[in-house]
Amino acid sequence: MIERKNQVVQKLRGGVAGLLKGKKVNVIAGRGKITGKKQVTVALNDGGTQMLDCDSIIIATGSEPTVPEIFPQDRSKVMTSDELLDLNDLPESLMIVGGGVIGCEFATVFAELGTKVTVVEMLDRIIPNEDTEISELLTKSFRTRGINIRTGVSVKSIETLNGTASV
Repeated sequence: MIERKNQVVQKLRGGVAGLLKGKKVNVIAGRGKITGKKQVTVALNDGGTQMLDCDSIIIATGSEPTVPEIFPQDRSKVMTSDELLDLNDLPESLMIVGGGVIGCEFATVFAELGTKVTVVEMLDRIIPNEDTEISELLTKSFRTRGINIRTGVSVKSIETLNGTASV
């Protein structure tokens, strides 16, 4: 699955790069700062700085998972979605903090692969931004699949000791 995911990601990145090149879009890799009207200064990834004067700017920042300060920074046991997508071996059990759409997606995938999954959501239901009826149906489906759901629960601390994470 990981190999297939990596192939799809590479193909999508290549496709986007090809589309940009075909439209004669100049792609600059680095950290950019808008420094004036129609002007961007970029600290280039490969070193140096480049100042650009342009009529149009596309800022593609990507995304990074949010990691609360109470979470240990050791990503071997306390992971973000990035690390989960690169696991070579399935964990025996997995606690997902956050019952939003992404957390529920991961819960479904890992439960189907045989991992014992618990979802912890501090609000009163999973996928709290969706209609209550959808949340209730998903909760019922999860319970049928053996996914443990704990709502109205907030995480106070996470500690790792001897290769195990305790919440």
